[in-house]
Amino acid sequence: MSKKTVLTILTAAIAFPALPTTGAYASETVSSSVANSYVEEPSMPMDRSISSDADGEAKSQAELQAEATVTKDEAVQAAKAFKAIPSSYTLQSVSLHSMGDTPVWNIDWEWQGGEDEEKWGNISVEVDATSKNILTYRHSIPLDEQISQYPPDVEKAEAEKIAQSYLDKEFPSISKELGDVLESEDQRPPLNGRVSYSFTFPQVINGVPFPENHVQVEVRGDGNIESLRIRQRDVQNVQSPGEVLDKEAALAAFQQDVPLQLYYKTFHRGSRSGSDEVTVLAYELAYQSAMFDAKTGDWIRLDGEVIEKENEPVAPLAEEAIAPAPEAKKELSQEQAIKLFKEKAKVSEGFTLENISYDQYDDQASWRMSLTNEKQTISGAIDAKSHRIVDYSFWSHNSEDEQKEPALKKDEAREKAIEAVKNFAPHLLHQLTEHPNRYTIYYNEDEYSFEFARLSDGVIVENQSVNVNIDSHTGELSNYHENWDAGFEGPPKAEAQSAEEVREDIVAPFDINLMYTTIGGEESDEERLQLVYALSGYQDQYETYFDAVKGRYLSIETGSPIIPVENVTDIEGHWAEEALRLLVSYGALNVSEEGLVQPDQELTKGEMVKMMMLVERPDPMYYKESMEADSNASFADVSNASPYFAYVEAAVRQGYLNSEESQNFNPDAVVDREELALFVSRVLGYDELASADDLFKSPFSDTSDIEHLGAAAIVSHFGIMTGIEGKFEPEAEVTRAQAATAFLRLLSVRANQNE
Repeated sequence: MSKKTVLTILTAAIAFPALPTTGAYASETVSSSVANSYVEEPSMPMDRSISSDADGEAKSQAELQAEATVTKDEAVQAAKAFKAIPSSYTLQSVSLHSMGDTPVWNIDWEWQGGEDEEKWGNISVEVDATSKNILTYRHSIPLDEQISQYPPDVEKAEAEKIAQSYLDKEFPSISKELGDVLESEDQRPPLNGRVSYSFTFPQVINGVPFPENHVQVEVRGDGNIESLRIRQRDVQNVQSPGEVLDKEAALAAFQQDVPLQLYYKTFHRGSRSGSDEVTVLAYELAYQSAMFDAKTGDWIRLDGEVIEKENEPVAPLAEEAIAPAPEAKKELSQEQAIKLFKEKAKVSEGFTLENISYDQYDDQASWRMSLTNEKQTISGAIDAKSHRIVDYSFWSHNSEDEQKEPALKKDEAREKAIEAVKNFAPHLLHQLTEHPNRYTIYYNEDEYSFEFARLSDGVIVENQSVNVNIDSHTGELSNYHENWDAGFEGPPKAEAQSAEEVREDIVAPFDINLMYTTIGGEESDEERLQLVYALSGYQDQYETYFDAVKGRYLSIETGSPIIPVENVTDIEGHWAEEALRLLVSYGALNVSEEGLVQPDQELTKGEMVKMMMLVERPDPMYYKESMEADSNASFADVSNASPYFAYVEAAVRQGYLNSEESQNFNPDAVVDREELALFVSRVLGYDELASADDLFKSPFSDTSDIEHLGAAAIVSHFGIMTGIEGKFEPEAEVTRAQAATAFLRLLSVRANQNE
């Protein structure tokens, strides 16, 4: 058992009634949280350092002490009054940090149950240093109190009833304000050793859900409550229900004229290290949070602005080029680069060079430097061949004299940002547009930030842009950065289907729900709760994209169509239907465009490894992103261009495959029962035991035909693979259905091992 502690967090808003300290849940942990406060997830380490304020800069201890009106001792007493600290815990530390603009006391108690690290526990409480309110209460409990269990004792539907009953009993005043569980929750059965179901209950106002306020309950696979989190913000300026458009009208609006935007998207398929870069034309909502006003029928954004339905083409910052593209010149020397950077960046006298470096990537080279004086630092980069500034930042060391309120309005700052682009890259102005999905100009007391997206043939190129920050007090440029691939090429825009042709297909996988959402709040605009219809509930939306040429959702990883498990046509009534459906839902089994799994087809070695790795960790992007750019192939016939590369390499790293046994893996070879048994025994960690054939008494009548008797005996003992009429039949070919069943049985065995 790994010697770690698992953090259990229960979070509640102070606006709600006090959490109980007695009753059925008295031995579990509880906590409290103010509106929108951050609460750590169980897998996250606690950060006891001074956190940054809303402006992004850490406050000093002197500043925090000056703002705090609650003393350290008062904060400790407030924490103890909220929930009694067990006498076995000792106070370890009390520190002051900031949460947003609020100074907060962080108080830690620890318990060490002897030398065994598994007996270590921690209680951490955060107390508002201006009001004594409890912000969070966290309790990390010893791992041996956690349960690793697969398959679970309770299914998801039963676990939801347990969560609801718990809220009704322990928090009746909160429970009565909540609605049904949000359907955006992952509806798939669990696929891991430590099962935990998560349910989010939204607050209901005037009979309509307000998902921003919610209670999240986690229920373990054994039916016990694991954690509770309540997120609550003040509810003000609520739009009255009155008459609203019905759901049928909203659905028709989404299908007919939801604003869409065409993008060039570039994906790396197979693995990061492979030369598998693919650029596609894809549709997305023109605004990530486009919502349908339930009263007026307008499309609106979170800032309250009405979206025009005619969304294409996007408008460039200039109709045509205002300057020619710079030609390559003689490469700058270090001395020339310093001189030219000072000239173009208008660096005043008195700045001295702090450092300089020469950077080269492919055919692009630049000089990067930093200059400073007593009060300020200017840093940036100048392209060594085009002699252009491509990166610039300005930082003042002394902020004491800064104004508390910004002097510039948003539109004024926008004009200054465009002027900066004209100054540094006039030849790019006609290839830039204000990014529609970055419409909220990130603003704090010190600066406005603008993202100007790249256009190619009138289409936005994802992840290519010019970013500009303007000081909100002085109007000066504080940051300029280009993210630009001069050699970019994408498929012709003419190949894309029109927005009218694809809207209905784009909307089809989503649910459309009436809800309250917070609108406005930027600058002087007052926030309000407004009734809208919004899209939700598409389970695969972060693993897919909508291909504008093919007119359907495709997998980001493979480029193949995503076939929902309910559309699979050849597993209903199959003896392994449950296992097959589960693995299809997690992408561990491939489905053809015709909706076929072909469960009785022979399994290849490549499919076997991919299936096992996705059963173990159902996250294809994890495996792809885990490969370094210079990763070498362990097998000669599984190169970084292979669809199995990332999975095979992960299996090698984890000891499930041994690359020293053979130069080739033969990914397309059919798997026999003995190969599957050997692979499973290694996954269980019994490879050395399995090699000691003389330790095992074979239960099979064909023992003489089994080369790896230990592996066969192990999988038979655990019931992962069973005999066939008294024989093991080591050379019999394995089908997809047989492998799916074996791997799910393996999960159960390994969960019991971990206990």
